[in-house]
Amino acid sequence: MRMASKALLCAGVAGIALLGCAGPPLTPPPGSGNPVFNCTSAVCEIPVAHNAIWPFANLSFPDEIVVNSARPVTLKWTLSSKYWTRFDSANGIMFAADGFKCAPEGDFVFTCVNSAGPGRYKYSITTRGFGSPPVNDPYIRNG
Repeated sequence: MRMASKALLCAGVAGIALLGCAGPPLTPPPGSGNPVFNCTSAVCEIPVAHNAIWPFANLSFPDEIVVNSARPVTLKWTLSSKYWTRFDSANGIMFAADGFKCAPEGDFVFTCVNSAGPGRYKYSITTRGFGSPPVNDPYIRNG
């Protein structure tokens, strides 16, 4: 291979590698166009979708979960994509406030028992693996 061909090949590979750095801002848009998820039972299943188009990966989830049932309520987040992305085993779902006890149920399900009083509570969703987006910060509102 001649020197010019090698240089062109290296430039092409570097360009493709840098393409992964170009993209939208690091903070993905919140939610999935489903701004409110109403929880009216003792157990609520909350879907979380991972849109794995690297480098534009993001999570789709409700912006706010409204809990209108008597507490304690079990909230169960299920990650629909079972490929390279999974919930972080230590911090998959985290609340800054008291009244929430959270734990993983394998790699793709995270459960929290909500016994907090009325109010609005911010929480974070953290995933790990190839194409994991940054931490996301939606809310739960206890009625």
